[in-house]
Amino acid sequence: MTHIEHIPITDPDADCTLYYDHEKPFNLNIFDDGPPQATGSHRATSGTGVIDDTPYLEEMFSRSLAQTELLMPRKLLLLLERYQGNSVQLPVHEGVDDTVYGSLAVYRQEIVEELGQWAENHSLFELDTAMREAIANAEESGGYLAAWEEIKSVLE
Repeated sequence: MTHIEHIPITDPDADCTLYYDHEKPFNLNIFDDGPPQATGSHRATSGTGVIDDTPYLEEMFSRSLAQTELLMPRKLLLLLERYQGNSVQLPVHEGVDDTVYGSLAVYRQEIVEELGQWAENHSLFELDTAMREAIANAEESGGYLAAWEEIKSVLE
């Protein structure tokens, strides 16, 4: 899913176009021809050359969400934790209006919308299959299945 390319600097004053693999969702280009420097660069030679990343950006932005979104098992479990109000990253704020971000109601609505968008772009069957696989491989049950069944009933 990733493409990594080491690009040696042959002429620091020459312009070039950023190389990328349009088949891969993640591209990492490394321009590294010198030791690490305090400025965060690894270029041994400074120059006036411009690396044009416009073609890459245009192609990446032209892809729809349906072409780029990925279901990752751990992310699915994190969404289920947030839906249950058990998120370490986004804890539920008690005593706030249910229309305020941070309330359990808003977190639940957000998760239903995000998963619903994925199901709309793909299918509820694919989402259900991925979710059940993630739950089955979870170290602890964590109430994941009950949360998923509740979400799924809203999506159907």
